[in-house]
Amino acid sequence: MGDLLDQANPADDMGGYVFAGYKTSTLPFAQNATGATYYGDQGERELQVGSCRKMAISASGSEIFSVT
Repeated sequence: MGDLLDQANPADDMGGYVFAGYKTSTLPFAQNATGATYYGDQGERELQVGSCRKMAISASGSEIFSVT
């Protein structure tokens, strides 16, 4: 389980958790008795890459890892 949690809790170059949605300072996943609990939110951070274009730079861990 520890290896999977390591994959689900990466941080970006600024120290924010990639899969925590807008809660970048919150550890997205923590182990519990039955698996893991998600503590992030459903937000998706974006970066302006052009005058009319934005790209996602994060994602909701619950969406990626199908945690409910």
